[in-house]
Amino acid sequence: MLAQNHISEEDFGNPVHLQSYLKHPSPEMRFLVLKGLCTVSESPEKARKIQVLLPDIVEALQDTNTDMLMKALPVLRNVMAHVERRTASGPALQLAEKLLPLFDHESSQVREHSICLFQAVVKPVLRQRKKEMKRTVHRSLLPLYFHMRDQSESVAKASGEALAVAAEFLRRKELKRLAQTEQTWRTGECLLQQDRGRVEEYLQQSQPYLQATQTLLRLEAVRFIGEPSPWVPLGAAFGSPRHCPVAPRPPDWALAPGCRRGHSVAGQARGCAAGSVLGSGALIRFSVSRSCCTLLQGPERGEAE
Repeated sequence: MLAQNHISEEDFGNPVHLQSYLKHPSPEMRFLVLKGLCTVSESPEKARKIQVLLPDIVEALQDTNTDMLMKALPVLRNVMAHVERRTASGPALQLAEKLLPLFDHESSQVREHSICLFQAVVKPVLRQRKKEMKRTVHRSLLPLYFHMRDQSESVAKASGEALAVAAEFLRRKELKRLAQTEQTWRTGECLLQQDRGRVEEYLQQSQPYLQATQTLLRLEAVRFIGEPSPWVPLGAAFGSPRHCPVAPRPPDWALAPGCRRGHSVAGQARGCAAGSVLGSGALIRFSVSRSCCTLLQGPERGEAE
């Protein structure tokens, strides 16, 4: 029946029976089941019955295939919308953790759907489980901040909305206000002001965005990392200036063409100097000499939609 690509609602009358199909080694079989569940879950009554499959559907998010993800995400959205609040915390915690990597997926549709779903699952967590969810929400702040500059308008909008929800969950009124009013650069300042103890973690999280396929994300990463700004001296964040050594500025001949000192965007990352931050024995290096202008001025690279 499944192999013939024909699924009716009656075929999904026994959700437990579908567990084996969701774990089937064939991607085509798993896709077919998710496709059927996507349709069936639109019914509130059916969506409630499918709750037993939540752990298996959540595991499907580890698949990198865009088509597979675009079937799994709507199913999870439909099912989570009908989970009773008293039982929602466990699935919400598991799902929120799995959604974080999808914020940076190559497909803008996957990014948008995963961010919207994350926003929805943060809310129903009961008070006794909020401490666990806070760890995941903290890890979501920087990716959501960066994706407020996503080249996809719908992803940028969803990121701002999700960041506002995350800020409300963490009881950060100023961060929520800045996210709601789309003040992206001030949002970055606010993150550092309110999370001085997380500066090293933020630097670690920021590194991949220096190699992002989108110019705006690379630009935002340079601005966020490259400016040892007055509102949070990085040395102070690590305890003392000696914990945050900054490499000497390179000579003018080392600068890439068109890259001048002292301009905007973190002073062109401190005049395209090379910087380094040392914390907890881990040396975080970001080279912003000749490569800095590539990040800022390089041609936009395409992405899968």
